[in-house]
Amino acid sequence: MDMRFKVRKCFTWVLYSTLVYLLWAVWRNNSSEITYSNTKITTHRSINITTYRQTENATYRNTQDVMNLKTVTANYRQKITSVLKIKEITRNPTTKKCYEQISLKDSISLAQIDEEIWQPISANSKEIYVFSAFLMKSYVQIIAVKLTASVGSAHCRFWYFGGSEEIQYAPAKANNIPENKGRSETFVHEKDKNTGFIQRHDFISNLKRSLKNKIHVHSSNLSKTENPHSTGKSIRRNRNSTCVNVQAPGIIPEEKWQTVKQYTRILYVFSAFLVEKKVIIISARLTTAKLSVQCQLWFHDNDGKDLYVVPATYKMIQEGHGKKYTSAFYTCDLPKSANGYPYALSLVTEKCQKPENIVPVRHYTKETYEFTVCVTPFNFNYSRAYELVEMIELNRILGANHFVFYNYSINKNVERVLNYYKTKGIVEVLTWNLPMKVDTWPPRKEPVEIHYFAQLGALNDCLLRNFIRSKYLVYTDLDEFIIPRKGKSWREMLSNLPANQAAYTFRNVFFRKEWADTNLTFAGRDLAEKYKSVTLLKLKRESKILSKTQRAKYIINPKYIDTVGIHNIWRFKPGKSNHYVDPSIGLLNHYRSWEQPNDSVARMDDQQTLIYKDELLERLKDTWISILLIKVSLTLIFEIDVSSRLSEVRIENMQPFLKLSRVYTEIISCY
Repeated sequence: MDMRFKVRKCFTWVLYSTLVYLLWAVWRNNSSEITYSNTKITTHRSINITTYRQTENATYRNTQDVMNLKTVTANYRQKITSVLKIKEITRNPTTKKCYEQISLKDSISLAQIDEEIWQPISANSKEIYVFSAFLMKSYVQIIAVKLTASVGSAHCRFWYFGGSEEIQYAPAKANNIPENKGRSETFVHEKDKNTGFIQRHDFISNLKRSLKNKIHVHSSNLSKTENPHSTGKSIRRNRNSTCVNVQAPGIIPEEKWQTVKQYTRILYVFSAFLVEKKVIIISARLTTAKLSVQCQLWFHDNDGKDLYVVPATYKMIQEGHGKKYTSAFYTCDLPKSANGYPYALSLVTEKCQKPENIVPVRHYTKETYEFTVCVTPFNFNYSRAYELVEMIELNRILGANHFVFYNYSINKNVERVLNYYKTKGIVEVLTWNLPMKVDTWPPRKEPVEIHYFAQLGALNDCLLRNFIRSKYLVYTDLDEFIIPRKGKSWREMLSNLPANQAAYTFRNVFFRKEWADTNLTFAGRDLAEKYKSVTLLKLKRESKILSKTQRAKYIINPKYIDTVGIHNIWRFKPGKSNHYVDPSIGLLNHYRSWEQPNDSVARMDDQQTLIYKDELLERLKDTWISILLIKVSLTLIFEIDVSSRLSEVRIENMQPFLKLSRVYTEIISCY
């Protein structure tokens, strides 16, 4: 019976595949296509569009048509004017209204302008395709292909840099290209009052339609442009610069470790921040090297030049531990003649050198968070997903509303957890792709080239990244918690300490993970065991509290700090200092396994974390339900897709999860 079923199923698939092939062959025979600029345009021989009369034989298969378009494009490139400002056009009266209706998503989609390719003016339209656009003396010329019989109207949506408004609209009119049998056309947008520079435009048949095409407007000295505060985007070429052969960066990547030209394997740069009229750069360099570098600072400066080159000064970050590389600061003062703030920089060895690195310059102006937690980089393929969720949720109870993580290596379970929190806007994860040899587990014989995954670089990056954004920064590792002894939250605890201090340092005490779980019976213990809660099950600690200089961690006001260390503050702003917190007010609980369960160290019970028990267990349960839902839902959808009948979906495999929550049961039942 099973064999007959398999044969029948196989035969059915063969028939189905044959039918699909025949349908494709019929369709292929009734369509034609051209390929241009690596983009394929396919149009049917007869196109019937509701709002237009039926066209006759509207195809673009003629090779001569394409060659004519190529020639026209080349001619327009030669006629480009050097005048960048556009004048004297009547504004479209609906501009403001339509501008308000453009969503953030639409604006983001314009961030990177494609190279010239044939693009439809909307997702479903085959009436008009656009290819390129050129800034002439008083208008913008667009190369396009349209249906000969089409009578529809179209508008240009322009994106400006430096004008009074970012977006402008104007109607477009069609002009046939001679000797092209009426098939290829150009569209013209005439003079515009806006005095800015055209960055790009999209060609739309309805002003309110979402963006479907993006065309770069060519001019003699204007290259690609976009939002100077974004990354992963194109930026325009510099003007009036002393380095005339140096172009502004085509793409600004997210932060990552990058090399410096002529200093390969000597100097690396990661991030840059504008702090108090200086740009401070996080870098890693050979400890003993004598280097001379400069900053190429890129500005959007309409009245002056875009590129300024200034010397960079070096400042070492302590705790290099004698390794080959050490974390370091480079500082570049803003030039007094520049307007505004730099959006990117390159670190170079010569003033007009073509750079090998481009780093976004972060500039924050608003305080967004009260407590941000800065964490040492993930490493050794970090896989403790349960502990990570507990670390985030308990810190949130204590007062954290933002976390900054640095990812050198994690496993898939931890990645899933981080993705969940990223969707909630709670965590920020930066790629920490260190280019030098780091610690391994188990240890290898080859030497480690930088101390503990460039930990000092990450901690000081977090300081500068949140210098304005966060009122306080909390520095702990993944297995550490600053637990108040007076008050339940960090805010309440700090109210019991001297105000306006630069830093509050907390003494360390070890809770040994290799020691047995508490034998205390409490409501919710079964959930604590289920979610492997370290802070609720490990209630025995060493009696000795370490001194204030041993393994301490701290909460700081970032505006009063110049450089942080691992267990201390290295440099304060003038007139500022540290306050060592008495253990009766707060302690650093450090949950660590020394793999010596039977040693004779003095120990004692400490049940302070149980005051968070109910809220923590509720948060753990809700978080893991949400994370599991993502996985289970995908599994169910997959099984439904591959099954021929709904009854074949193996929901019974999910029964252990149904006991977790009524809400979860209801969601499962929807499938």
